[in-house]
Amino acid sequence: DLITKAYVTDGKVSYEIGTEVNYMPEGVGPEGAKYTKGWKLLGVDEEGEIIWKDFKEINAMLVTGEPRSGKSWSVLAMIAQLMMFCSPKEVNFIFMDPKDKISDFYSLTVPHVRNFISTDDDIVRTMRWIVEEEGVRRKEIISNYGVKNVLDLQKKHPEVELPFLYIVIDEVITLADRMDKETKKEFQGYLRTIVTQFPATG
Repeated sequence: DLITKAYVTDGKVSYEIGTEVNYMPEGVGPEGAKYTKGWKLLGVDEEGEIIWKDFKEINAMLVTGEPRSGKSWSVLAMIAQLMMFCSPKEVNFIFMDPKDKISDFYSLTVPHVRNFISTDDDIVRTMRWIVEEEGVRRKEIISNYGVKNVLDLQKKHPEVELPFLYIVIDEVITLADRMDKETKKEFQGYLRTIVTQFPATG
């Protein structure tokens, strides 16, 4: 079969044969257990032990560190794993980064990526859409099927497509500091709502 397209970060994420995109199979996870789609490798600790985490249990994550310490590379490694083991029907991303075209996320053109945004107005507009439209839509779908959250929905009604939507914001402090007072207030309000009210909706 002819491979017509390859999707790459720093290693091959997936490849396309004809019109079908193929994703990596499940493998080995913590302590030799089967590597399910939730488990992801975060790195190693001070004693050299591998750190695994089920991403379905993570509602929000803040990655901090000194400049040039590898924060973006760490996030890219997590994202690459999610893309390798999950199709765009299961996982989507929206990237927000004030660095625009020099962002480490700008060149990610895989099918999982819904959008890359860099301007203050577009970022706030997108967050408003997430809170006032997409989040509401997801809550209605989950409620209509009589379940409590997206995990229950996927378990009881696998035919319903409601992919996890990851909002990745780089340079979040820089972004907030450069906004005018009203825009910053709106941005922080939407961010707070997304983190506290919408984890159950995916």
